[in-house]
Formats: sequence, structure tokens, C-alpha cells
Amino acid sequence: ASHLSQEWEYNQESLVTFIEKVHIGVKGFVIDAVIASGIESAVISVAGIDHNVTTSKAGYFHRLLAPGTYNITATARGYITVTTVDIKVAEGLAVVMNFSLQPVAFIPPPDSTQKVSTGAASTTTSMPNTVMAESTPSHHQPIEPEDFRHHHYSDMEIFLRKYSNEYPNITRLYSVGSSVESRA
Repeated sequence: ASHLSQEWEYNQESLVTFIEKVHIGVKGFVIDAVIASGIESAVISVAGIDHNVTTSKAGYFHRLLAPGTYNITATARGYITVTTVDIKVAEGLAVVMNFSLQPVAFIPPPDSTQKVSTGAASTTTSMPNTVMAESTPSHHQPIEPEDFRHHHYSDMEIFLRKYSNEYPNITRLYSVGSSVESRA
């Protein structure tokens, strides 16, 4: 105990510097682009580093990184993955970056009110909100994607949701249970 104050004097500066290093890297929120709420358990990954972090219930994350330039990806189940490239991390406080993820099944509805002009008079008509696919594929083309890969669970889920939305009359997407990683 008599040496404790002397050891503190020897190591105080290095310990304080070490504690300050906890704040470097990137931090922010991953939010749903449609309803603007945080996405729980979204995965934040950094290219070239095999250690991911996940977001809190409110969608918050903090990823410790040494100074450098990074490509950072946010992935969440049921959402389109977003990657931000060339993020520069410097000494000091963490870089604040927020991700806004679009739900996989979300296609913005067309404007429900259209103004029609017929020369002398103009009328406003109301149309029902119907979700339309971005482009209707030709019936004479094969139903195979150009880039067919499913190396990761999230990629496969996006692939299946896309084709389920594009071909609702011939597809049905449902779960057959949970995997060993608790994914439905």
C-alpha cells in the first residue's frame, strides 16, 4: 500500500491516455429509413477486420478503430445493406456516422393524387395507393438474377425478398423455423 501512490505517479499519464483511446473510432446510429427509429442488433462491419459490433436496442453503435481509412458496412435483417467508403478516423474523438437502412420490401407508393389538365379545365383525381414493382420483367426472359450469389445469410434474405416481391403470384416467402444462429 505504501508503494501505491508512487506507482500512480509513475503510471497516471499512460493510464489516462489509455482511457482516452477508448473514444477513437466511429460511432452513431443505424435507423430505419421509413419510420426513422433505431434498428436493434444491426451489424457494423469494417472491411479487412474480422470483428463486428452490433447496435443497441436504440440502434446505437461504437466501433473502436485505430487512425486510418476504412470502409464500414451496416447490415440488418430485413434491410438493404449500406456501405460507406473511405471513412477517415483520426486521433481524438470518434467520427460520427449514421446509417439509414431501407427495408427490403419497401417500394415507395406512387403519388395518390394526380392533377389532370384538359386545356380549359383541370381536375384532380384520387387513385388508390398500389405498390408497383420498379420494373415488370418480360414474360419471355428467364427469372434468374444477373449476379447470383448467396454467400451470406443477409444476401440470401435480400435475394429471396426481392423475388417474392417481384413475383407475388408464383412465390411465397415463409420461415421453416430458426437456425442455430437464431435467424428465422
